[in-house]
Amino acid sequence: MEQDEINRKVTEEITTPQNVEPRSKRQRTRSGPLLFAVYFIVFSLAEFIVLELYFHKSFTAFSPEMIAKNVILIAMFNLLLVSLCHELRAALAISGVLFFILGLANYFVIAFRGYGIVFMDLYAIRTAATVAGNYHYTFDIYIVAGILGNLGLFAIALCFLPKRQKPYFCLKSMLLSLMAVVFASGFFFWMDNDTVFFDGVSGLTWDHNIGMQKYGYLLYFMSNAGDASIEEPGGYSVEKVDEILSKYEQEDSGADEKENTTTPTGKNPNLIMIMNEAYSDLQVLGDFDTNIDPMSFYHQLSENTIKGYAYSSVYGGYTANSEFEFLTGCTKAYLPGNPYLQYMEGTLPSLISNLKAQGYDHPIALHPYNPSGYNRNRVYPLLGFEKFYSIEDFDVKNPVRDYVGDMENYQKIEELYEKRDKSVPFCLFNVTMQNHNPYDDDTY
Repeated sequence: MEQDEINRKVTEEITTPQNVEPRSKRQRTRSGPLLFAVYFIVFSLAEFIVLELYFHKSFTAFSPEMIAKNVILIAMFNLLLVSLCHELRAALAISGVLFFILGLANYFVIAFRGYGIVFMDLYAIRTAATVAGNYHYTFDIYIVAGILGNLGLFAIALCFLPKRQKPYFCLKSMLLSLMAVVFASGFFFWMDNDTVFFDGVSGLTWDHNIGMQKYGYLLYFMSNAGDASIEEPGGYSVEKVDEILSKYEQEDSGADEKENTTTPTGKNPNLIMIMNEAYSDLQVLGDFDTNIDPMSFYHQLSENTIKGYAYSSVYGGYTANSEFEFLTGCTKAYLPGNPYLQYMEGTLPSLISNLKAQGYDHPIALHPYNPSGYNRNRVYPLLGFEKFYSIEDFDVKNPVRDYVGDMENYQKIEELYEKRDKSVPFCLFNVTMQNHNPYDDDTY
């Protein structure tokens, strides 16, 4: 019997190929990388869905193209984490924590200013931290769903993915990680230097919240970040600036002795500065007659009046560019895009800060529309305004089209003027809204 058993084992060894693994093990080996790839993509998609909950947004509201681009950005970030950790489990767990922090931070920022974190906020983290504690926050179904979603993704990453089996410094793992880093870095470099990925995506909407709601948070953030830098103009230097300014300082020193900037009573005058939306004399376009003078009141103004034309650096958009030039005296010639949205990272000397130094202690900004538009609720304090009144401060009774009319706008100015601190001169800057576009809506 023993000899028969030996013969049987020898026969099995001869007839069974030694280099063939059992079928079930071969299947696991081949399906492992594919399964991990599917899990990686699904996890990145889930992170996008959960992140948008913090913005009160369902992923179904986005176009397939916008969903794909957001998921690609998340996947490339996760790929870098995988290359650092040399395993999927730890990388996605870390990613889950980071996206939870990002979502929660955006929730708090949205609560007190109306839109999420943008690239320029990275320059003002300390300021944001100081003001965040002054607000009261409430939890709703979206924030609860977001938190539960992030916790679920974190738990799934830890419980359902295997730990790393090979040593961290395994040659094969190191080579694969290097390839992943090169691929992800190459993608981000291509994305930053090409227009294909951001085709159809604007990083500078007049309200950041609109961009985040339309394109998805990460996609808008990255597009906005790409528009946040400027190039130094040729021939620019501090010495050249000083040379130019010194000429005007010499002229001013002689003029100061002759000019009196106060009123005949010796007091600083009350100042009301108004940028009236779309107000323009269309007769500059050509010589044409109308049966009614469209600007009769303006044309009859002559006594104690100085009037003329002003050049505008914008046409049909970016109102805040005109604001910036007027309030700061800085040209837009070397500043592409919009300074309010891109370059205002700290206090900036302005007309308002100069007036404050001359006794105008409580300058006011008034714009009867969304306070977050063009980042005004953040920028106006940086320019020196003490108070900003927006659409939230109006009880609109007679809207013109969908906007606060000029009549109610000016009544608000009168109200603020009557309530002013009469011990100091009054100072108000107003941007109206009545005649804002669109101009082709025949339902009005």
